[in-house]
Amino acid sequence: MSIGIGGAIGGIAIGTGTALSKLGDILLSPVNMMCNWAEEPLKRNDYIRQEEAKDNDVKREIERQIGVETGLSDQKMKEQELNTNLKIQRETEIVRIITEIEQLKKDKEFERMKMVSDAMMEYQKELTRINVETVETIGSMRIDLQRKAYDLIHEKSQQYAELQDRALQQAEDQLARIDNNTDMRESSKNILSNAVEAKLAGIITNATRFIEQLNDDMQLISKDINLITSSGQKFIERHLEQFQLIGFSEQTTALLGNEDLTHKSESLLFSEAKY
Repeated sequence: MSIGIGGAIGGIAIGTGTALSKLGDILLSPVNMMCNWAEEPLKRNDYIRQEEAKDNDVKREIERQIGVETGLSDQKMKEQELNTNLKIQRETEIVRIITEIEQLKKDKEFERMKMVSDAMMEYQKELTRINVETVETIGSMRIDLQRKAYDLIHEKSQQYAELQDRALQQAEDQLARIDNNTDMRESSKNILSNAVEAKLAGIITNATRFIEQLNDDMQLISKDINLITSSGQKFIERHLEQFQLIGFSEQTTALLGNEDLTHKSESLLFSEAKY
């Protein structure tokens, strides 16, 4: 009889333990659900921060490369502009000398100024030759600058396209991993998928903005190149017209002068021409 009582007590204990275990599961289930629910925003925010950091790294790299190339291009344009200005200064100095000689001719005798007059004619020819060479130089410079600008934009477009393709491929891989992850909750999949889709939309928006910016930059570069070449050409043409206005007239060639002053003016002309 004592054995029967012991068995009954053991059965009661086992039943009580099973009931307590089930009760514990019931009590812990809401707690686990609350923990998972609390972790979802943290995971989502961490994922978004990682994706934004990657996007910012790509943007900074593109901006750095474009900044370096733009700086080199600006420096080259400034050097070309400086060379053009130096040529124009030489031509301006020639015009100044010719003007001074013309003023001296008012008080000089024509026969004793014949050599100076011949020198002026030679300088007119030389200035015309310089004008032709300068026009050719400006034209070559314009073509070279435009070609380099187009090459730069083409190169950066290719680099951006490669970065964009890699970003798209990464996004596709991320979506595939999310879909194939059987251990992930459906709500988590939706959150991560939405984040990846938002990233894809950002890539498309950035691509459109990049193309628009390239178009604006190309128009600005073309405008600057046209301005440089046009201003240089007009400056030269204006001084050629001034030279023609100073040209030889019967009154100026009939004026008196002395031989020493004539030699001095000729020496000044030839010394300036060397520079």
